[in-house]
Amino acid sequence: MKKKLILIFLLANISDSFGQGILISPNSNTFFLKSNSDVLGSIERSGSTSGFLNFYYGGSPTGIDNPTGNHIGSIGFSSSNFIISSHGSTTFPENILFRTNNTDRLLISHAGNVRIGTASAAAKLNVFGDVVISKKTVLLSSTTTYNNLNRGGASIISTGFSGTPIVITITGITDGEDGMLLYIFPTAFHTINLSNENSSSTAANRITTPDGSTYSLAGKGGVTLIYSSADSRWHVIDK
Repeated sequence: MKKKLILIFLLANISDSFGQGILISPNSNTFFLKSNSDVLGSIERSGSTSGFLNFYYGGSPTGIDNPTGNHIGSIGFSSSNFIISSHGSTTFPENILFRTNNTDRLLISHAGNVRIGTASAAAKLNVFGDVVISKKTVLLSSTTTYNNLNRGGASIISTGFSGTPIVITITGITDGEDGMLLYIFPTAFHTINLSNENSSSTAANRITTPDGSTYSLAGKGGVTLIYSSADSRWHVIDK
């Protein structure tokens, strides 16, 4: 029994003469990493559905249970989510920065803005460099009409490369979300017609053109559509 008690004590508090080491809270499922009088971090489990690795700046455990000081961030899980969280203020770290090869790659600011390849995070997304959207929907290489066109999650819609001129008519496009952009263009010498307010498609999938008539794209060029939840329509941006 004595051997077991000594072993439990050694596991509960492992530190050197300078007060650096690991402390285990007797009142919760928490491990503290301590350096001198400062708590550097903790591993905490809250029930069976969540657990966190917490980081602190300064402070010390109160009764080896609740750390004082500044809680600057956490990595952990809760229910079905893996969480990386910043708890900083203007004095301590408040952004989340990702690096590779010791170089900044992506930053999420405390306001929720994202920057990639740039020092500015003034907007929801700031990117310096090329952006490639590789997924697109290619329409059939034959004359046909698409009602409630399923774009398959693509933001680019185009015709194929058939050698025979074809005419594609689109009366509506599925899965619109407020502010979503689509780019539509015909290849080679084909034609894409965007039909205005055509009842062959579901109301929420319909297209509104600038002058209320069929908007025709022939041979070259393209057009951008934006979806508005205000009237549940795709709007053609003519200029």
